[in-house]
Amino acid sequence: KTEFSSLGRGGRSFHSPHLTLKIYETAQKKQSKFSFVISKKISKKSTVRNKLKRIGYQTIQSLYPNIKKGAFFVFFFKNGAENLDKETILKEITNDLKIANALL
Repeated sequence: KTEFSSLGRGGRSFHSPHLTLKIYETAQKKQSKFSFVISKKISKKSTVRNKLKRIGYQTIQSLYPNIKKGAFFVFFFKNGAENLDKETILKEITNDLKIANALL
């Protein structure tokens, strides 16, 4: 959480119908870090928000060997994302990373 709050307003943004990806470049090229943000506006139920985060982290885990190192990736879920299935979320995350040239 401390790293997240220290990022500030910089970074590049990429949008898809149900996700926004913000990429913050870091000086360290060792590893990339990921975060998923789901507002209470999306769903009041924490179980729904946690499910979306789990699906997101599972997707990143499967794509991690192909993702460029040295950046902090923050995914923001938009309204309507709580109704998506796992396959759609996987496609949107993969597509956002491709658009951002973050996949090797």
